[in-house]
Amino acid sequence: MLHIHDPAITFDGTDFMSEVLLTIFGLVGSAEKFFSKARQRRGIEAARLKGVYKGRPATIDPARVRELRDQGLGATQIARSLKIGRASVYRVLAA
Repeated sequence: MLHIHDPAITFDGTDFMSEVLLTIFGLVGSAEKFFSKARQRRGIEAARLKGVYKGRPATIDPARVRELRDQGLGATQIARSLKIGRASVYRVLAA
């Protein structure tokens, strides 16, 4: 149940208008989320064109992963020694 104090409105799902208004609120929220993400993408693209935004820096050294693999360590051991996820080890080795 949603209760708004000013103006006094209660949405408890028992009548048609409360369902309609909740649907409209949900639609407005979804639209705002979509437009916000679109603005963010445009901003990132503009920054990339200026050479300012280059993305998140890499935190995994692929050479170190391959070096440990060549030493005979398994993916789990590599992941533990480098403090990364095992899936990340597999992703580096597949690349």
